[in-house]
Amino acid sequence: MALRWWMGAVVILVSWLASCGSAQVEFGYDFAIDGQGFSVVNQGRMEDPWSYDVDRGAWSVNGSGGVGVPTSSGLRTPVFQVQSADPVTLSFDHRYSIEYSDDIRWDGAAVMISVNGDGFRHIGNQQFTQGGYVGTIEGNNALQGFQGFSNFSAGYFDLRHIHSQINLGAFELGDTIQLEFLGAWDEFSRGQPDGTLPNWEIDSVRFQGPLSEITTTPPPQLTFYPIADISVSTADTDLWSVNNLIQGPGEGFQTDHPYDRLADGPFGVWVTQSCGFPCDYFGTYDSPVITLDLGSDVELSEIDLWGYSPMNASGAAAFELQFATDADGENGFGNSITYRPTFDNVSNNPELRQAFPFDQNVIARYVQMTITDNFFVAPGDGSQGETPGGERIGLGEIAFPLPLAELLGDFNRNGQLDIADVDQLTQFVATGIPNVTFDVNRDNQLNSADIAFWINDLAETWLGDSNLDGRFDSADLVQVFTVGKFETGQSAIYSEGDWNGDGQFNSNDFVTAFTNGGYDNGLAGQVIVPEPQSAWWLAAFLILFRRNGRTVTAYFWKAA
Repeated sequence: MALRWWMGAVVILVSWLASCGSAQVEFGYDFAIDGQGFSVVNQGRMEDPWSYDVDRGAWSVNGSGGVGVPTSSGLRTPVFQVQSADPVTLSFDHRYSIEYSDDIRWDGAAVMISVNGDGFRHIGNQQFTQGGYVGTIEGNNALQGFQGFSNFSAGYFDLRHIHSQINLGAFELGDTIQLEFLGAWDEFSRGQPDGTLPNWEIDSVRFQGPLSEITTTPPPQLTFYPIADISVSTADTDLWSVNNLIQGPGEGFQTDHPYDRLADGPFGVWVTQSCGFPCDYFGTYDSPVITLDLGSDVELSEIDLWGYSPMNASGAAAFELQFATDADGENGFGNSITYRPTFDNVSNNPELRQAFPFDQNVIARYVQMTITDNFFVAPGDGSQGETPGGERIGLGEIAFPLPLAELLGDFNRNGQLDIADVDQLTQFVATGIPNVTFDVNRDNQLNSADIAFWINDLAETWLGDSNLDGRFDSADLVQVFTVGKFETGQSAIYSEGDWNGDGQFNSNDFVTAFTNGGYDNGLAGQVIVPEPQSAWWLAAFLILFRRNGRTVTAYFWKAA
């Protein structure tokens, strides 16, 4: 009874705070000890990409000088979830020395943003409130035509940093955002003056706004089958060899997630002959047929592709597959394996790995891939706004990853435990219908104990952690109250406050979560669980928030 009394007080207080506004959280990263969860994505034959400099306590990138092709390297922040429509600001301390000569900004650096997992887009100079870009990048690289940093920053050679600040604007509740510090180089020199390193150094990064950092389980490391041989029906007339499609990890694409393609050009892409220009390849020639030999019978669950070029409509856009075992032989497609999947959603992006899962696993040695369409749109010369090309067929790389072992609790089978999984689990628990798939604690029942097991044992966090950042804190309370389903009788899922699986968000969920002992108690497994009688102090924590107008403000600093 006493537990429900103080829980009622907490619920009333949190409801009032949520109605006043949302938590304004400041995340600071000073990189004093490590890279603090930032990640690196490269394109082209990157020579010296972003890396963490332990001596300087900073991230730095030296770029590429003379590799013969444009390159880029992006330093990406963790992903954040937006808790309200209040504005978000980004600030960072940095210095740079980027090639600039003959009044031409050959190389460049800029800040990019991705919202809800969409592609990264350039942040314009108009959003800077301090320390903005210095001019338009003109060299042949990913930032050509965009404004960016160039030449060298004030105090660079004295190891002094400048301060830049960006008003990112407001986002919608539940949006996710991620920032990227992108350096881009042309085919030749680097640094200003030529050879000066590092080209860009970032000493610290700060976010302020209604954000919570999303801590995700790193994607599982993939292993790829070696491909023994490849052939194609168009080999006699191809412009670039089909052997370019099977260079594999370390040569054709990166060995680690996200497995971006490395090879390019005549030695990195397969391209057929042309039917002329403009024209549609499929109006003149038969569909190209590629045959891949994996050397022995192996288990296949998907095929991975890398596209051709977003600037040319000749990329493969659709294909179908057939399979044959070692016993069937290389001409026995369809004999013992009748499964014949088709795919028509290929992207023309040459850098990103595209996974095409099969509806069923197959055991096969040979795979036959028939390309059935490209991106041709008439008239094909770009005169009506269409992407020019389509007179050829091209592709960047083909690979087959080994099937992943099934991960308990990964209901959407994306290789990680995420909020979509626990939301789905909570929905099924609320139905009360037994389901062996969601009985994660294997007690032959489907109830709240499965939610607790998923949260505490599989995801290794606390009940009440609604954004799965590993902590149960004020950001979770703001998130669930902002949704507005508390005590309304509306259907709710875990991320909306249903922590006990009864299908609603009410005071019973707070009893469940606070009894679990994780509120404001840090990462699960690294703290001592408080006794229930001391939980009133958790409510007192909420009162310690500093109110600024209608905004409740909390500050967090990540020194390491």
